[in-house]
Amino acid sequence: MLKDIGIKAQKAAEQVKKLDSDLKNKIIDDMSSQLLEDKDSILDANNQDLQNASNLNLSSALVDRLTLSKERLVGMSEGLQKIIDLEDPVNLVTKSWKTKEGLNIDKKRSPFGVIGVIYEARPNVTSDVSALCLKSGNAVVLKGSSYCVDSNNAILKSLQKALKSNHVDENSIQLIKSKDRDDAIKFMQLKEYIDLIVQEEEEVLSILLLKMRRSHSYLMVMEMFICTFMMMPKKNTLMTLSLILKSRDQEYVTHLRHS
Repeated sequence: MLKDIGIKAQKAAEQVKKLDSDLKNKIIDDMSSQLLEDKDSILDANNQDLQNASNLNLSSALVDRLTLSKERLVGMSEGLQKIIDLEDPVNLVTKSWKTKEGLNIDKKRSPFGVIGVIYEARPNVTSDVSALCLKSGNAVVLKGSSYCVDSNNAILKSLQKALKSNHVDENSIQLIKSKDRDDAIKFMQLKEYIDLIVQEEEEVLSILLLKMRRSHSYLMVMEMFICTFMMMPKKNTLMTLSLILKSRDQEYVTHLRHS
């Protein structure tokens, strides 16, 4: 299964890297619209994930990140619109110089090819990462959390509709639907097909990092940002707690420590 996904991604990457900026932006715009058009099916899938998670004793913060709503889908759609406004990095000249021999040399940005992304229970990442990879001329293979497989798959279908309607290989964006963590390890070792692995740094994935030492695949780790509030005695506790609650609304991880 994983090898087949890798082969399809490599083939799709050959097409994606040649797409011009206007077409890529049109696809992302269509993705943005399609998410809203398919909101009912996406929310139904998300409800199924929430039902499956109800017996897993997940933290309230994790459940909140997992939960989608009409408002959050609108936010996901608007997020894709912001990606359209970004400069196309493909073939962008970042540096030019002339050698002593009189040669003019340009340093240009080029796509990686196939990017693999491993992330936790954040369905919105599915659309964000897919659009960013497309914008940068890359195919992408996604491995989300087992908690939100149904949500991710529903979002994937919407994104692939936009690809197909623009005659672009739908395998430019693929999802590993397995809930087996061992498959994440196997995925990270597909060095013949995956050019770059990007994953969240989390304790439960630390074993993967250790095993990846034996692999030649490129690995990029997204660090978790932790905000720590130091509360001094007799200071405004209510204000501090208010800031903490607001930061949690923004899905940052917060810790409260009394001094």
